[in-house]
Amino acid sequence: MSDLKTQRERTESMSWIETYDGGNFDFDHPENSTVRISDIAISLSRIPRFNGHSLFHYTVAQHCVLMEKALRKTLPSASPLERLHVLLHDAAEAYIGDMARPLKYRDDMTGYRKLEKIVTDTIYSKLDVPLPTKEETQLVKEFDDRMLRTEAEALMTRLKDWRSVVVLEPLPVPVKSWTERRVNQSFLQAYNDAMTDYRSDQLKDANRRNTT
Repeated sequence: MSDLKTQRERTESMSWIETYDGGNFDFDHPENSTVRISDIAISLSRIPRFNGHSLFHYTVAQHCVLMEKALRKTLPSASPLERLHVLLHDAAEAYIGDMARPLKYRDDMTGYRKLEKIVTDTIYSKLDVPLPTKEETQLVKEFDDRMLRTEAEALMTRLKDWRSVVVLEPLPVPVKSWTERRVNQSFLQAYNDAMTDYRSDQLKDANRRNTT
């Protein structure tokens, strides 16, 4: 029993997790962690929304992809950076898991929310993406809530209850069952497209500054 206790103590004191591509995320020293968009994509394409309590399997990655698609559709002027913010708003869940909103925002879950911010900040830093401004954060929250309403209409059965809580209009994107492969590839494609456009905008801004 003493050996078992020692083994448990060793594993319970671990500060890191291994990622799909063989990297690691260290919660005690996040600055030393390996952050790859491929790890985030594969993880989020396997983590279910609503703790799996939906009419069909629906993942965090698909939620992010559809939000980004809806942003481009309803707000054509959205910048590449805003698209990245929408796509990456749940990226931390690739390392800390998804938590249902009624649980996440309880007073006794402040530790989880604090850790989520630390992980999110680390992801943005490692991917070289600026953190969202206050205005960009509000935009993400609005689309997140509208996506929740959209998902409830397609995935839940207690629609009267959902409609009384989420009063915003649904987004104009269909919520259907996707394969893991499609979700993963769609997330990576959306990220690469937005990042390419963002880098292009950065280069144009730099050229303008150099010519003035």
